[in-house]
Amino acid sequence: MRTYVFFWFLLSGLLSCRPATPAKEPVVPADEALKDLMAFLYYQRDHLRFYGKFTAFDSSFVPVDRASFFKAVRSGAYLPLRLKTRDAGISYQLYPVPASADASAKRALLQAGEQLYDYYTREGKKFPMTDFTDLNGKHYDSLTLAGKTVVLKCWFIHCVACVKEMPALNRLVAASESRKDMLFLSLAFDTPQQLSAFLQKHPFDYAVIPVSEKYLSDTLHITSYPTHMIIRDGVIQKATGNIEDLKDALHETAPPPHP
Repeated sequence: MRTYVFFWFLLSGLLSCRPATPAKEPVVPADEALKDLMAFLYYQRDHLRFYGKFTAFDSSFVPVDRASFFKAVRSGAYLPLRLKTRDAGISYQLYPVPASADASAKRALLQAGEQLYDYYTREGKKFPMTDFTDLNGKHYDSLTLAGKTVVLKCWFIHCVACVKEMPALNRLVAASESRKDMLFLSLAFDTPQQLSAFLQKHPFDYAVIPVSEKYLSDTLHITSYPTHMIIRDGVIQKATGNIEDLKDALHETAPPPHP
């Protein structure tokens, strides 16, 4: 079932682990972060950053790996509680959701955890490539994409978050203009006519490829929009719903080639 999660696009599944020195003091107490839906959404926006490197601990402050961390957050039973640190590192504790937590905040946490786990489990998997043709008639297949880093966006016209981020994505394309090894493609389930009319008012510098909603939901298993993926040599390197995560992931997984 498609989930239109515009408030979760600031969060993503891009993580790796590094040591950090936790102070065991939360940036925001768990009760405060989960007192109602808006409190949780503000907590997400201001304090949850899962791209780049971080250290995770269980409820007893024992370090845990990424897979264990994501599985725990996916369950909805734990809040990723951001901890104050004595250095530049980022740390989280898997904090048991308190009994006082608001029901709507818990539902949002569960949905967010499921999405994070989905993004994480895509890493390292083959992208189910097929032949694509964009609105300008250009064809893409496994041969034309060989040796390329593909920056892919899945979206649709009436997705508010998808449209809102387009100017920033255009700047990302412009900044990568010299990267002949990189392609920016997007898959949208609107009709070619609808997309052409939309793009006249909302310029978007990715190649726009019309696909069926069934392809996105049944083949790519996209449940949240926008979804971004970085694909290299046919393998998904990163997946996220957040442009800031995307930019950091590009820096990490697709650095500029040596001159």
